[in-house]
Amino acid sequence: MKLKVWSLIVMGLYIVFSVAISQAYDIEVAKKANSIFSMMDRKTLATSPCKVKPDIVLKWIKDGEKVTILDIRTPEETAIAGITYKNSLRIPLNELFKEENLNRLPEDGKIVIVCHSGFRGGAAAAILRLIGIQNVVVLEGGLIEFVRALTPLTAP
Repeated sequence: MKLKVWSLIVMGLYIVFSVAISQAYDIEVAKKANSIFSMMDRKTLATSPCKVKPDIVLKWIKDGEKVTILDIRTPEETAIAGITYKNSLRIPLNELFKEENLNRLPEDGKIVIVCHSGFRGGAAAAILRLIGIQNVVVLEGGLIEFVRALTPLTAP
């Protein structure tokens, strides 16, 4: 499971930083990547997971915990299947890191990042943590698994 988290982070960093494959490397990008990976030792991963299962998110909501669902899917995706939870934000990944959108993210409570399957969420969470927003987790399996976990019995 932890290997899966690392894989998502590595792929996300590659996508976000758009590092070109060549013989040379960008030391500044490497320093930024190091700042993420240096924090993710075994103890940190055990106490501060990057991903959360849908049933846990549903429990947090039922228990009244402050949870914000951050839907980073495209407007085309959210137009077909949108999240209507009262504490949800729709900010597409390609607009997430604009200052006005970062300022919309709550400083308290948990931010659960949702995309289609979890891949984009992993990239977003890694970079949000890099810039100092630590209260983020990725919904494991994305909207696909969230829908599977949500039934009349499990709905908050």
